[in-house]
Amino acid sequence: MGIKKRKNKESIKIWLSEDLGKYSVSKTKEKLVECLKESDSYVFNLEDISECDTAGMQLLLSLSKTVKENGRSYKWEGRPESIVETAARIGLEINNIFMNKT
Repeated sequence: MGIKKRKNKESIKIWLSEDLGKYSVSKTKEKLVECLKESDSYVFNLEDISECDTAGMQLLLSLSKTVKENGRSYKWEGRPESIVETAARIGLEINNIFMNKT
């Protein structure tokens, strides 16, 4: 799992890529926790995620909750099929999960 980020005046854009599965989610979480200390506004780009299982979905939901609880704004970009399929498989409505929160 790779994370790339770019900071500008208003926000930090974070690209999550490749595998968001149970074997990589722990390292990804560690990297995201560090990124969340850097700004009050985020853009999370998901378009390059090729695999996402329930552990990955849990991480994304937790990320959303953490950012919101800390009074920060965020926006999602991209909805790869891997995320759409996992959400459907566990009975989650994708539009409710990845509505942009600013």
